[in-house]
Amino acid sequence: MPRPILKKLSEQTISKFISLYHSTSTIGDTTKEYDFVSRNTQMSADPKQLEKPYKANAVTIFVFNKDKTKMLLIKEFRFPINNYVIDSPSGLIDGNEHFTDAALRELYEEIGYTKNQITIESTLLPSYSSVGLTDEQTASVFVTVDDSIKPKQNLEGTEDIDYFWVTHHEAKHFLTYGTLPISHSKNLGLLDEDNNQLHIGIASRTQLALKQFVDKF
Repeated sequence: MPRPILKKLSEQTISKFISLYHSTSTIGDTTKEYDFVSRNTQMSADPKQLEKPYKANAVTIFVFNKDKTKMLLIKEFRFPINNYVIDSPSGLIDGNEHFTDAALRELYEEIGYTKNQITIESTLLPSYSSVGLTDEQTASVFVTVDDSIKPKQNLEGTEDIDYFWVTHHEAKHFLTYGTLPISHSKNLGLLDEDNNQLHIGIASRTQLALKQFVDKF
């Protein structure tokens, strides 16, 4: 099959964070139209921007204690699903900010750890988040911290985030059943009126990181 040729890219600005694009491409004698959302703006004037991999729009931070027997997770309210989700600390990159700097900033805001309390162990280059829907690319940063420190969050007014630690056993329970152990469910308000544990969704990157965390032990 010949490579599709982009013929037209139109843009509708939704907000300062999101643009809606409509592309028209030809594949041989066939025309293909496609809609997608983007963190990038003004690409209709320079469609070549679409073809650039490894350009970070956001960062996800995977946090472990020093001996890597625990992993830090957050419960966060997310408006696209009108519900809470289990995730790792994350956020958008500001301007030309390097993704490791963004990771340190987001950890301070969402959890409270300061730069000198964080050790960056490794990173992954930006990768596509949901390539059927958006060209957004997210970098991954793996860090360790001292879990005996009880940091104070520095959340923005509309952010609804609670953080907590899970052991390998607790992580395995969550991956298997979609519910957190009873102690976490109680502390995080994830019990119904009859004290039954509520299911809660999880972000895909965090789910994969939890699976690796469990499989190492």
